[in-house]
Amino acid sequence: MALERNGPAAASDEGEDKGLLRTARVGLEEEGPGGWSVAAAFSDLEMQELGVTPPHYTPHPPDGHPPVAVALEADASDLGDREAVLRTTPRIKREWQNQYLRIIVVGESGTGKSTFINNLFHSYAGGNVLAPGRGGGTSTPASLFRRAPEELCTSFIVENENERVRMHYSIQDTPGYGDSFDIKRRLDDIIAFVTKQQGRYLNLEKSLATESEPDPRVDVCLYFIPPHRLKEVDVEFMKQLGAVVPLIPIIAKADSMTTEELDSFREVISTQANQHSISFFKFTEAALTSVGATGAIPAVLYDEAEGPSAPARSLTSFPPFAVVSSEMSINSNGVAFWPVRRYQWGTCEAFNRQHSDCSILKRLLLEEGFHDVKVVTKEIYARFKREKMNPTQPASARSQVCFCDRPRSTWRWMDLFQRAYQSDPICTMCAVLLGFFLLVGIGTMAAIIVIKQWF
Repeated sequence: MALERNGPAAASDEGEDKGLLRTARVGLEEEGPGGWSVAAAFSDLEMQELGVTPPHYTPHPPDGHPPVAVALEADASDLGDREAVLRTTPRIKREWQNQYLRIIVVGESGTGKSTFINNLFHSYAGGNVLAPGRGGGTSTPASLFRRAPEELCTSFIVENENERVRMHYSIQDTPGYGDSFDIKRRLDDIIAFVTKQQGRYLNLEKSLATESEPDPRVDVCLYFIPPHRLKEVDVEFMKQLGAVVPLIPIIAKADSMTTEELDSFREVISTQANQHSISFFKFTEAALTSVGATGAIPAVLYDEAEGPSAPARSLTSFPPFAVVSSEMSINSNGVAFWPVRRYQWGTCEAFNRQHSDCSILKRLLLEEGFHDVKVVTKEIYARFKREKMNPTQPASARSQVCFCDRPRSTWRWMDLFQRAYQSDPICTMCAVLLGFFLLVGIGTMAAIIVIKQWF
């Protein structure tokens, strides 16, 4: 057992101890006599008054804590023990947490929805997110979306080791409304899917399985608007979708418009949204400020021969977002994936905020504004839950997503038929034909009986 030298016994080694005390006072680590070390900040006066010498000493404790004697050892475990004793706040190891973000992509066919998603998540997934054959302007079968929408959903997980968070991303593809004349049915299909996902989460809550099962709710809808012209069908789509899911409007292929055309088109979309009471999701001011999206962002197109042109405009508020996406990528300043579009007059870069809002939207949606989206998701779900718990209470949101223009009570049978036909059209038509022939048979037999009785 090591002994402490107190009082006169300490005077013999006064010269050696003074150097040690000075080392302790400035907080440096120095090898002392006997092979031990000191790495703490104590005053000379405290050490002299206590008369404590190595291998034991009394450190200067935090305010409100009694002095603690700590043995000086050279191994790493004791160094960790000393840090734990002197620590003023507990250091608790984090457990892994699961976060979910489910995105539904809606818009006219050929607007570059698949290419944009691949550009947006390329760095997270290490490649293209959407499966081969789903891009390049190919259409998504509406029957497949009604029968098995999960087959059109792409999911992947990104782990953040430092934050100990697993991010579960799901991208739900939908049929482009330009592929069919029955546009209203496409809208009903999408709204029915969003509502169904809300119902699935409600069932998980009832079974107390929300912690063990993935969150099926749709968090945000990215609605792609073709450039140059806002159609009435776009207005109707956005109006009804904005009532059931956070909606972010995106101007696709923004590089096909001039600066003045793009500014004018933004104003048209904002004006129509106000006139038709369309609810756009808007990120908080804090999120916009953190990504530098609140000030003026000039639009500059770089010409490879003449260099950058002068800034031509100042970006107003978001939304809508104007994006450019491309399947062509180059290596730019050490960045392996940098999607660009090359023209005779210059190069347009998808993640250059002077050319496109892709980088701004990526940081807002996946980083700084992620919790803003989740807050609105919870608010919409809370409204849905109240309507389900109180079905007799009038609900404005539910009336907006009705499959037919008349009240559900009057047209309930039509609603049921349409739901059944959407889930399985072949079986539904077979059932209708069977019912028809059954009614014809019953009517024929009744007619024969009546005829026999009369004649």
